[in-house]
Amino acid sequence: MIKQQYSIFKNRYCGAYWQSLGLNVIPSITWSDERSFKFCFLGIPKNSCVAISTIGNRKAQKEFMIGYEEMFAQINPEYVICFGKPFDKMYSLGSNIIYCPYHQFAKKHKEAI
Repeated sequence: MIKQQYSIFKNRYCGAYWQSLGLNVIPSITWSDERSFKFCFLGIPKNSCVAISTIGNRKAQKEFMIGYEEMFAQINPEYVICFGKPFDKMYSLGSNIIYCPYHQFAKKHKEAI
């Protein structure tokens, strides 16, 4: 759990630093289980735009959705940029999901290298 908290801290610190330099930052949100809900949404403005990923969560869709619903309860993001295909249940929360097919970004990244 301490490693998760430290990872969230680094994520928020980098975002704050980049914002201080005048960059626009869209925070990425990650969680594990209910124990992480105490800290994983801290520092994220309510009604903002956030980025998440469904990649690697197809077999744990039920668990993922518990965290996704908690994200809405705590920060109620206006827009959710979703890397990987959104689960159908995600749309039931009334979220504005911006779907970003991962394979398109991965392909572009490989070409840039």
